[in-house]
Amino acid sequence: MSAAVEKDQGPASQVVAEIAAIGGIAAADGSDAGTRDGAIRMIDAAFTHFGRIDVFVSTAGSTGSHQLFAETPENVLERMLSVHVKGPWALAQAAWPHFVKQSGGRIVFTTSSSWLGAERACAYATTKSALIGLTRTLALEGAPHGILVNAIAPMAFSRMSAAEVTPAMAETMARLIPTDSVSPAVVAMVSREWTASGEIYHVGGGHLSRFFIGQTRGVERGVKWSPEDALGAASEVYDETGSTRPRNDFESSARYALGADDFAGLGFHGN
Repeated sequence: MSAAVEKDQGPASQVVAEIAAIGGIAAADGSDAGTRDGAIRMIDAAFTHFGRIDVFVSTAGSTGSHQLFAETPENVLERMLSVHVKGPWALAQAAWPHFVKQSGGRIVFTTSSSWLGAERACAYATTKSALIGLTRTLALEGAPHGILVNAIAPMAFSRMSAAEVTPAMAETMARLIPTDSVSPAVVAMVSREWTASGEIYHVGGGHLSRFFIGQTRGVERGVKWSPEDALGAASEVYDETGSTRPRNDFESSARYALGADDFAGLGFHGN
């Protein structure tokens, strides 16, 4: 199912035609994926066309205005939120009941390596970063239902990037990181053989790697510590020896704040 975020179905219809040309079956839908009603219509249309939904891949994107944070107008942030957060959220929420009912499904969100920091792209980086929290949380909630949720941070030359580079750079990017060099990894992630969930992958141009989030052991100063204690703890806070990779907020907080037994005693439970 190919979908357009706005009413223009041109690109989506072109993809449908390409799929049909090689013997596949596809359909385009021009509903606004940034609204709940549009998302429901889109998922319902897919269900009508194909009888079930097994996979949802969210790829819609917009790069914004390339302005410094202090110069970025609110409407740019609102547009980024609509495309990068509200759209994927609404579509995943509309597809979720189908996945739960059939005891399985695959979701792939499209984030960006800009979550590491990207100058003159604050609205873009902020909203793309939100997808990391969404991916990891849905992976936890989906596990009991056989739903796997991952995200990709692609390196690819697309229509979006073509408008922002010189012709010479566009030619180089199209050769080294074509859009279809991302597809094999995505197809693998939505297959029955893929078992990982809640992961963020960097993919494109024949490259595939995994981002991971780590946490240092830090220091323990007790509840009566002072600002001076925090200032004096820098070497220990930044020491990565013995660092861990928490899978969720419980693993992070329980281990470093109260200890797992005390934390669970407050009513918090991990997965």
